[in-house]
Amino acid sequence: MARPVKMKIGDRFGRLTVLSRAPDLVKTQTRWLCRCDCGTEKVIYATHLRSQTVSCGCYAREQASKRQSTHGLTENIAHRSWSQMRTRCANPKDPSYEYYGARGIKVCQRWADFTLFLQDMGERPSLLYSLDRHPNTNGNYEPGNCRWATHKEQMRNRRNTVRLTFAGETLPVSQWAERIGKPNKTLLQRIKLGWTPAQVIEIEPR
Repeated sequence: MARPVKMKIGDRFGRLTVLSRAPDLVKTQTRWLCRCDCGTEKVIYATHLRSQTVSCGCYAREQASKRQSTHGLTENIAHRSWSQMRTRCANPKDPSYEYYGARGIKVCQRWADFTLFLQDMGERPSLLYSLDRHPNTNGNYEPGNCRWATHKEQMRNRRNTVRLTFAGETLPVSQWAERIGKPNKTLLQRIKLGWTPAQVIEIEPR
């Protein structure tokens, strides 16, 4: 015979509040009408209230939804970039560590949480984009110094990229070349010869 479970109207078990006795289906098993915090009313065996039941079922559904949501985030392509960013900055065994962690490049504390990283950076537009430190290519991974960039944009942001400042604007030489319609190698040669920015940009090739 099951041991009697002592409880009274108003008792709480998890999210459930006991409202009243409910008709017993079996004499040895007392049942109670309970109201869940979500508003649902449900008849539950007293022994279950004491041992395992914490809600009308909403808690289990919330947990299942949370697990699905978390799994969905791990499949997110932005999550891949976030995970790779952290690994190359913190794991000496990673092939890219010497170019990141070994150089002192770090991930800010805020971005230890992927949801905050996603909040700051937004979704990765597509697999054609990856995480780029910009405008300071030698800086850390942190809000204000990162963007989603194409391979072409990242190549312009490399540490050895030659930049030129003209009319108050600083751009990679390759970008100046595109803008003014001159060969990139011509501009680089002029810079090497010591030409002024105005000469590099404005003088037409012979």
